[in-house]
Amino acid sequence: MRVVTVGVVGVLLLAGCADGSSFDELEAAEQRVAELEEELSQAQEPLATTATSAPATTTAPATTTASETHPLEDVEGCRSYLNDEPGDEFEYWECDENAELRGLDLTGATLWNMNLEGADLSGANLTHANLLYTDLDGANLTDANLSFAYLRATYLPDVDLTGANLFYAYLYSAYLPDADLAGADLRYADLIATDLINATLEGADLTEAKLGYADLTGADLREAELTEAWLGDANLEGANLTDADLFAAGLKDADLGDANLTNANLTKANLSYAYLREADLELADLTEANLELADLTEANLELANLTNAKLGYADLTNANLYKADLTGADLYKADLTGVDLNGLIGWDTVKGKDTIIGLGSLFGDD
Repeated sequence: MRVVTVGVVGVLLLAGCADGSSFDELEAAEQRVAELEEELSQAQEPLATTATSAPATTTAPATTTASETHPLEDVEGCRSYLNDEPGDEFEYWECDENAELRGLDLTGATLWNMNLEGADLSGANLTHANLLYTDLDGANLTDANLSFAYLRATYLPDVDLTGANLFYAYLYSAYLPDADLAGADLRYADLIATDLINATLEGADLTEAKLGYADLTGADLREAELTEAWLGDANLEGANLTDADLFAAGLKDADLGDANLTNANLTKANLSYAYLREADLELADLTEANLELADLTEANLELANLTNAKLGYADLTNANLYKADLTGADLYKADLTGVDLNGLIGWDTVKGKDTIIGLGSLFGDD
């Protein structure tokens, strides 16, 4: 069992949102965590009831009183005991590995610091549940309801969350490498600084989710819905975002090196300062996107739509712009060294042409 010391829950307020409004976006999260800290504080008050002491294998401090029934009380293979150290009295729960937890109603349950490695919680209702620091390595949470659940720093490698409901879930700094979240509902979820390396998020709904500073290296985000999601400073190196919808997404300072963004919708997205070296943006829609100071060295922008895009100071050295639409785009002091202008669409309407670096002699048709 992985032993974790539970202390007062802290909140890291991260600045630097792509649109400059990170404090407003995190204000609700700060208030919510403060409320949860109060709940944890109350959970540490001595309980009036007593329970038989037993060795801990899978434990979670409970918040029940003599008049309440813990949702695990009637589950075969689950039991409680009391940590009766003076001044540090808790009622704990433990469950055997084969305990039947499928479809269980655990609404609002306090299950923090439990070891639920490999547990089958498919279809379980964990709405508003507190799973702080809980070990769910390899657990089955398919179709589980985790809306509004508290999963800060929760251990979730290789977990199966396909089709799960994580609406407004708090997953700050959670550990989810190789997790399967295909088709999951993550709308408005807080995934700041979360480890999602090689995670599967194909078809997941991440509308307005907070993914700033998250590590999504090699993640599968094909056809994912990321409208207005915040991914500032996120690591998406080598991620697959084919057909993903990133309308108005915040990707300032994000690392998208070697990422696959084929046919992705990046309309009005903020990609300023983003790292897009060797990224594949073929057929991507970048209408009105902000790519100022972005690094697009050797990126593939064939047939991409860059209508009215902002590319001031962007580095497009050796990028492929074959048949890309630059109608109305602003290329003030952009670097186009090594770019073949043949086949470009809308060249006559490009702004800042006289400041472009590396053009040499102009050639090619619109």
